[in-house]
Amino acid sequence: MGLIKSNQLLENDRYKFQLLTDMFINAIETGALLPGSKMPSMKTISNINSVSLVTVSRAYMHLKGQNYIANLPGRGFYVIKRNDRQLKIVLIFNKLCYYKKMIYDGIVETLGQQAQIELHLHHYNSDTLTAILLERLNYDHFIIMPHFEYGSNIDEYVKVINSIDPKKLLFLDRRLPEMHKKYRGVYQDFKAEAFNALNSLSDLLIKYDHLKLLIPTTSHHPLDIIDGVQEYCTLNRKSLNVISKLKNEDLVQSTAFIVIEETDLADLIKKADKAGYQLGKDIGVISLNETILKELLNITTFSTDFKRMGQIAAQMILNGDFSEIENGSTVIRRNSL
Repeated sequence: MGLIKSNQLLENDRYKFQLLTDMFINAIETGALLPGSKMPSMKTISNINSVSLVTVSRAYMHLKGQNYIANLPGRGFYVIKRNDRQLKIVLIFNKLCYYKKMIYDGIVETLGQQAQIELHLHHYNSDTLTAILLERLNYDHFIIMPHFEYGSNIDEYVKVINSIDPKKLLFLDRRLPEMHKKYRGVYQDFKAEAFNALNSLSDLLIKYDHLKLLIPTTSHHPLDIIDGVQEYCTLNRKSLNVISKLKNEDLVQSTAFIVIEETDLADLIKKADKAGYQLGKDIGVISLNETILKELLNITTFSTDFKRMGQIAAQMILNGDFSEIENGSTVIRRNSL
């Protein structure tokens, strides 16, 4: 009887529905209720747990909607075999953009019909992420892109993430050193990739005395990028300025710009054209993350393969792989340098 009774249900009227569904989900996922086994009748659950038939019916309909159980007419409800049930996955990005679409496409194409994917945005806000997670703790997997506002409350979002089974978690794009336990993910090493990209372009950068890294404070990009650029400049005796906004006085000949945001790239190209500077001759331009637009504009880029990142993440879920995988970057040389 222990599988169909919760002492909590008798004590907390407010959460009867949630406690009831959580009780059954836990029983199914731990194997206490085996695939193909018949569910207790609603009347039995109602009597044992002192809840109304309406509450029990709602709980069963919720379990059915989540593909945990199926209703066989005239025979009652049965636990669905795991292989017959689509995985419930919540995918949480920091924002929507071209690169996120590539990741999403990689995940969806790899998982196919084996999963239902629910997409959410936390907009760099750890409180928003916490709210999304707390409402979906019974999902099978959580794929999270943990980019947050500078100065976010680390303890708060680490606390809620730690409440989730590590086997259900997968982090994308960024490592989470603030997590003090093993987790899995597909990440970029932003410092190493920035350094290696510039190092591979040294023959083109030799004609530029100064580097300027344009990284807006509102972009919330990992500051590891700055460390990688700084290391390159120190070893190659080049001066470096990190700026958050492009001003007219920043446009100086023999300067190479490393640009993070596409809006800043467009602004830089316009200012250079107005000043009569030729890209790749008077000033250099390197942009983070490859797009079709940058290909058309002939802009040198270094970028990770975002679609591959999504594909790897999805395959890890399907295979039960519990590891960290670095998704390296590629440099594309063009005339802007």
